[in-house]
Amino acid sequence: MLLPFAASSAVLAAISLALMVSGIEDARDTRMRIDREIALAGAGTLAGGLVGAVPAGHGLVTTTLLARLGAPTRAAAAVPGLIAAGLAVLDSHALAWLPVPVVAGMLLAFGIEWMVVRTREQAAGMPWHDRAVLALVALGIAFLGIVPGLLIGLGLALVIFLWVYRGLPVIGATLTGEDVASSVTRSEAALALLRRERHRIVLLRLQGYLFFLNARRMEDEAAAQIEVGARVLVLDLGRLSGADSSAVESFRRIRRRAARQGVRLIIASAPPALAGVIAGTAGAAPAVELVGSVDDGLARGEEVLLAASGGPPADETVCFEDHLAATGATTGEIGRLGAVVERFAVGQGEVLMREGEPAADVMFIERGRFSVTLGHGTARATHLRILTAGNFVGEVAMLRGGVRTASVIAEAPAQVVRLTGGAIDRLFRDDPAAAAVLQRAIAQHLAEKLTESNRAARLAQA
Repeated sequence: MLLPFAASSAVLAAISLALMVSGIEDARDTRMRIDREIALAGAGTLAGGLVGAVPAGHGLVTTTLLARLGAPTRAAAAVPGLIAAGLAVLDSHALAWLPVPVVAGMLLAFGIEWMVVRTREQAAGMPWHDRAVLALVALGIAFLGIVPGLLIGLGLALVIFLWVYRGLPVIGATLTGEDVASSVTRSEAALALLRRERHRIVLLRLQGYLFFLNARRMEDEAAAQIEVGARVLVLDLGRLSGADSSAVESFRRIRRRAARQGVRLIIASAPPALAGVIAGTAGAAPAVELVGSVDDGLARGEEVLLAASGGPPADETVCFEDHLAATGATTGEIGRLGAVVERFAVGQGEVLMREGEPAADVMFIERGRFSVTLGHGTARATHLRILTAGNFVGEVAMLRGGVRTASVIAEAPAQVVRLTGGAIDRLFRDDPAAAAVLQRAIAQHLAEKLTESNRAARLAQA
């Protein structure tokens, strides 16, 4: 029967002590470790309980008074206790020895300063609702007692916090595929289709704490984007500090709406605890996917659009000669370039290029998928981008000289075309027309890579 009372008393005591310590810090312009102060107060209360004393803790008024009187250590706080112990031994007649007018005047002056002067000064800079809470707490303490007064203050503070927090935007940004894109570098055919369809990918970046007062805004924005034609909806949860059960229900309603209208819902960067709950809601709906990052979500969204629009498959093959023909090269130029290239297969997990090695050739991916990584094989490895069929790799380091700036690793069995530095030098010397075709193809690839890098930078800053 006493457990609820004891638990609530402990919580209130801890809150009161934390507030008292904060007040002491402000009054004395010093820093204190709240956890240490709570431990000291607990030890003191346990020790006092052995002799029948009531629970006690830090006192803002008495601490400030002792500081003003020049008390050098905490030991001065034991003086009132020693006086009380002496009175208990000597009996109450010993109170007559105290200079009552002096003590009463000091306490009255100090009390008036804290209750009237300092309260009025601090209230002058508060918003009207904080002043109202302060007045209600004071009235509650005066007429109901200190515990009911503190409960009134805590309850009103919670209501104000919730009301103010609901006004903070839970959606940090609403972006489309025209604003941001994944780090996957795709073939020209895939890019041409995505340029027409990217606006159908919508990224909602959520922030703060998602709860019953602001989760509706997330639902409304998701519904609005679906209504105007979004086919892929990516929810970025990486900046959420948490969510309550009502927010989980909001995810369920968004999932159902997306499933009804044929929209793929992708949830990215969900906190571990929230990811588990959302995964449970997604089991019955194939239109929902959980991915580890926003980049993964955008990449998956692009693949969904490509598949729905009849675009090239993820494992497409782009012949080197066909790629040159798409840039406007003649049959003769293509033939002469094809005669100087080398084709070879790459196994899954094989390193095509290694960071720090001399850059002696440029390669073209005809089939497969490669990860470009800094610090491959180390604990600080950083993924940069994904390269798919129809892309050159190693062209920058080879053209400018020096060493490879990143490692390129096959994520699946692949086929690659290699042009060595020596072959390229011979082309420039003996066949300028064919060399110009190669230059044009690489320049187009670099321009597209720069555009996608700018998109990635905008994503990081959004």
